[in-house]
Parts: sequence; C-alpha cells; structure tokens
Amino acid sequence: MKPFSTAKWKIIVAALAIGATLTGIAQPFQTGHTSVTFTDPARNNRSIATEIYYPADVSGNNVPVTTAVQDRFPVLVFGHGFTMTWSAYENIWTALAPQGFILAFPKTEGSLFPSHSAFGTDLAFVATQMQVLGQNSASLLYQRIDSMNCVMGHSMGGGAAFLAAQQSASIKAIATLAAAETSPSAINAAASLSIPSLLLAGGNDCVTPPPDHQLPMYNALQSDCKTYISITGGSHCQMAEYNFYCAFGEATCSPSPAISRAQQHVVINRYLIPWLQSILKGDAAAGEVFDSTLRVDPEVTWLKNCVLCDEIAPPLNLSAIANGSTQVEITWTPNIADQPVLLCYALDGLFGEPDAGTAYQPGITIPGGGEVLFSGPGNSFVHNGLMASSTCHYKAFSYNSAFTYSQGVFAETTTLPENKVLTLTVLLQGLYQSEGTMRKARNGSGDQYAGNIADLITVELHPADGYGIPVYISENTELTTAGLAQVLIPAEFQAAYYITVKHRNSIESASAIPVSLLSDEIVIDFTDPGSVFGANLFLAADGSGLIYSGDVNQDGLIDTADMTKVENDAFSFSTGYLPTDVNGDGITDTADMTLIDNNAAAFVNAALP
Repeated sequence: MKPFSTAKWKIIVAALAIGATLTGIAQPFQTGHTSVTFTDPARNNRSIATEIYYPADVSGNNVPVTTAVQDRFPVLVFGHGFTMTWSAYENIWTALAPQGFILAFPKTEGSLFPSHSAFGTDLAFVATQMQVLGQNSASLLYQRIDSMNCVMGHSMGGGAAFLAAQQSASIKAIATLAAAETSPSAINAAASLSIPSLLLAGGNDCVTPPPDHQLPMYNALQSDCKTYISITGGSHCQMAEYNFYCAFGEATCSPSPAISRAQQHVVINRYLIPWLQSILKGDAAAGEVFDSTLRVDPEVTWLKNCVLCDEIAPPLNLSAIANGSTQVEITWTPNIADQPVLLCYALDGLFGEPDAGTAYQPGITIPGGGEVLFSGPGNSFVHNGLMASSTCHYKAFSYNSAFTYSQGVFAETTTLPENKVLTLTVLLQGLYQSEGTMRKARNGSGDQYAGNIADLITVELHPADGYGIPVYISENTELTTAGLAQVLIPAEFQAAYYITVKHRNSIESASAIPVSLLSDEIVIDFTDPGSVFGANLFLAADGSGLIYSGDVNQDGLIDTADMTKVENDAFSFSTGYLPTDVNGDGITDTADMTLIDNNAAAFVNAALP
C-alpha cells in the first residue's frame, strides 16, 4: 500500500470522527444490563449463566430496552478467554451496546480445564435462545431482538466461536479477537464456514501468534467476505480489559505490546463497529467507512477478499510511465487483493463508462470511448507499439464478479522522443589551427571527408556506477571543423552516464561527471577543462582546450611505442589517411613526430573515471 503520513492519517481520523465516536455513527443509547440462565435439555439440563447488555434510555440493571426507537437489534454472543471472566470485556459491551447491539456473555467453561467443544456449543445454544427470548412476552427483550446475529470471542472464546458457527446454521457472521486454536480444531471448523468473517489480531501477540492461530483460520475460511486485521504493536491480552491470569501468562513470552491498551481498544472499535453495522444492519455508509479507513490506516496491516459497501471502489495509485518512445508501463494497486481491473486507453483522452453486467475483452471499445487494454486481476500492464512524443491517456475501473464497475481513475504520460540529441564540442590537438577551428583530415590525394567534416570520432556512454564496459556506442560520428558533433541517443537511456570521446590517434577522454540524459537535448563542451575528467586537455595559446593527439596505438599512453609507428611510416614516406598522420595533413613526417615527442615528454596519458 501506498505509504501514508501520520499527519494525514490524523486528519482523516478527525474527519471520520474515529476515536471518540469511532465511526461517525451516532451513539444515542445508554447501556442496560440483565442476567439470564439458559438451560439446555439436550445436555442434561446444562445451565448456561449469561450476562446480557443492551441499548437503553438510561443505564442500569433490568431497565427497559430503549424506546427512543422501536428497532430490533442484532445479537452478539461473545466467548471469554481462558480463565477470564465476562467482566474483562467491559470495553466490548460499552462500545457496542450504545451502537445498537445486544450482547450476550456466557460464563461457562471458566476453569483451568475447560472443554472447548462444550463452550462452542454453549455459544451456539445462547445464540438460539436469544431468539427465543425475543419471542417471550415476559422478557424485557420481547420483540426487540433481530434475526441477524454474530458469534464473537477472544482467545479461547474466539476459537470456540468457530466451533459454534460450525454447529449452527442460524449464525450469520463471526468476529474474533486474537482467536486461539482449540481442540477440536477451530482451524478445521473455519474450513466449513462461508459466513462473513472478521479476524482481529495483535501484531505482538506472543500467546496466540497470528501465523499459528488467526492466519490459518483466515486462510481456511470459505467466506466470500472475510477480513484479517493485525494491529501493529498490539498484544493478546490488551484485546480485553486487564485480567491477572491473562497478564501473568503474557508476561512469560515475548514480544511485549508496543502500544497502550487504550490505543489498542481504539483500533479494535475503529473496525469492529462499522463492520458489524455493515454486516448485521446493512449500513452501506458504515461499510464505506470500514473500507476507506482500512486502505490508509498506518496502525494496521490486513488481508481481505471483499468490499463492504455497495459501491465498488476504484483501483489505487494508478500511474503511467513512459519507458521509451514506443512503450508505457501502467501500474496500480487493487482496491482489495486480486480484485479485477478494466484498463482502457484513449489517444484523445475521451472516455466513456463500461456498462454494468457486461464483460469486456482487450480490443473492445467501451461505450463513449476508450479501448480496453487489460481486464482481470493484476497490478500492471505494458502498452507497446505507441508513437514517439505522443500523449497517452488511461482510465482504470475496478469490477466484481457481477461486472459492476467502479468509478474510473485517470493517468497520462507522454512517450519519449524517438532519439535524444547529444551535442558535443570537441577540438583535436593534431587538427587544431586557431580560434576554435580545425583543418580537415586529408588522405594522399585530398580531403578525406566532404563538406565541413574534419574527421570522425566515436562517442560512448559508460555507467555512472562503474566506468567499465560502455552501454551504448556511436561510431563514425562526424566532427565538423568548428568542433561540433551530434549523436542520436535512443530514448530509453534515461539515467546519467559518463560521456566518452575516442579518436583514431587521440587520447580517450571522458566527461568530468556523469551527464543526465533525462532531457531530449543534451550539450557538453569537451573544450572546457571543467567538463573533462581530470581536466585532461592541452590548452592552446588562444585558451581553447584540445584533446591530446598522438596515441597512435590507442593504449591510453603517448610514448615511444607511438613514436616507433610514426617513425616507420615516415621512413617509408607513407601518405594517406593513416593513424600515424597525427596532424592530419595526409603525410606521416617529422611534424607528427614532434607532436608525439612533446606529449610523450609531458607523460600524457588517458585520465578516466
């Protein structure tokens, strides 16, 4: 996910009113409390003492359910952790009852040797009996209990919640806090469940480490809408209020929590409340709060396979970058993992919208404009075959299995020119006359090259991080008598490179520093000592910087080896366009030997990065 600054996050939290009011959803209710003992005749009249909390107009025990609204409220059946009592979960009922939920806390299996199976059955039984309670005219919850429900739990209770959901088809959803593997296996039970699921985990949980507990449960779930959220720095026991036994056990392992209990509760409620509102009450706004908050929250990491709101959210971070003159790479982040994306292209930038319910294949044009380039899961596409220096427009949509499409997001870029133009100013000592001009190299019968071409040079690009082998070579580059040369560099070369000039009988010379090729036109002056590596130039009387001549054998040194070659050709009265003709007059003679002798005496050699 794209990094999000703490400052921006605080603004979003404030805007969504997450924290004090948690989701921006009003909290109109107080909390009522009552105690009920359910009896299960199928298990030898097993007694299941249960504490119940519900929305009320005034707080208190056995006070009436709120009359501010006549709604029926979804039921949440919550299983406690190992050796923990229901009272350790005050943070849960004080957050959820005011939001319009009825919570039931069975108090069974609190010993040192609990039966996970029995506890799971207790949770499922209480979920059923809460519906019965809602039909009992003698109950203060009469006609106030909705058919929607969710089984919940922490630690052992979270694992037991999976066992409960496996036993009862009437359970509509499951939400757990640091759920623990149980016996029988909660992980195996998860593999049989397809109900909406929310698994909250602590990033620093050393009691039930997520890789061994919650993540296998998440992966096993068959639900079309499941979410796993890990609270960064959160711990196992801080899912609840302080409990001595839990704290004692947690103190024997590591890592320790990296955030406070209060902060962990804020994060829990940040997601638990809107998720329950969306799943159990069909609140689309709450679903959008859940989805949009999760995408940018720096305090959690997450996995999910669905969006809660009806409106499909578009892909994130759509970007188009030209890789050359004919290619653009388009990248994006799926709004949720593996969510398919429809990517369209329009040279004129005019796009329409895809029709809901319609599947589009590459090559098809959507209504209103835009050719489909890509459709399906993924996060990138390479668009080839484009024109140089053309502006390319892209629009991307998310969609679901019903081919419902999100709003589109846009990106554009301009392909690079077919070639960059590198302009060099180079003066060669052997050909130099005066005032920035050179003679034309000659052969035995006249000028070697037509027009104003003095001679040919080779221009190379060498990596900035290691001079080594050139990555691009332009041979036979024409050099004018005014010392100008132009090289066409392919557009894909975008980095900084050392620019190197070679000549048939001159010292190899490189730019002083790597030269950026980001622009379309690059100019470098090899007559300026400050532009040449090691300032390795001969300064003429008029102040012009000249590349040293006389390296006849191209070994990077001007020495007796070069002199020997010149002397041999001079002795045989050689003429023509020869490497030994250092001054380019078409004759190898004492003038060439003098130039070499002077440079050799000065110990001239190539200075390279």
